[in-house]
Amino acid sequence: MPRLFAYRPLHHPGRVHYVYLGADRSSFHGGFRTADGDRVTLDFTSHGIRLSHPLVWSS
Repeated sequence: MPRLFAYRPLHHPGRVHYVYLGADRSSFHGGFRTADGDRVTLDFTSHGIRLSHPLVWSS
């Protein structure tokens, strides 16, 4: 994770970046799985932002 904040394009005072790093490993161990056609939605209600995208596996 420290390398992420060393990435120069993220160095803009006053700018907010949403960086999706993925689910914690415990999600997998808790029985959560993703499959082709699933939709991933991130809802940042406090900021009025909602990101949604379908997962599509490619061969």
